[in-house]
Amino acid sequence: TTTSRFEGYDGNWIVLTGVFDLDADTYITAELTPGANDNIIRFYSAGNEIASITQTEFNVSKLLVDDIQIDGNTISTTTANTDLNLLPNGTGGVNIDNINISGSEINNTVSGAATRFTSTGTGYVEIVGVDGVVLPVGTSAERHPSPVLGMTRWNTTDGRLEIFNAVTWESVAGTSGSVSTTDAENIALQVVLSLG
Repeated sequence: TTTSRFEGYDGNWIVLTGVFDLDADTYITAELTPGANDNIIRFYSAGNEIASITQTEFNVSKLLVDDIQIDGNTISTTTANTDLNLLPNGTGGVNIDNINISGSEINNTVSGAATRFTSTGTGYVEIVGVDGVVLPVGTSAERHPSPVLGMTRWNTTDGRLEIFNAVTWESVAGTSGSVSTTDAENIALQVVLSLG
């Protein structure tokens, strides 16, 4: 009558119905109470519910599969200094909110939205490598319709690197502009002639 279960004795009292350990504090139920018919399978350990299964979800506070642990809102590896790989099938990508990562591309899936890399305190964003960085390229007609301060691009119409100063687009060389190849050659020739 204490547990409302049928028991048998073989040197120890054993629950005869369901799945229980020897002291009946670790077990599985198919419904919360007899006759509840709530369609939830519950798993208990030491008297505490640790997991449940419904038609639509598997609810567990912590899940450990091989070297991957899911605990609350954290996915981590349990082995030190190992990578956590999220690998899509075929040409698929990994989606995190509005960001899709596929191969070597990071794409904001919201059309017209800004993608921001932010830092805190005195931190900064560093691009490491020895080759170069490719900036956006386009004609004057293809400029962003709502530019923001600091927006930078290569203008193929003017053949220059330009930056938006919050009022207008200007050359990164400043208002005086850069020296053309012809001007540079003429200046060099004048210097040579003046030095004899």
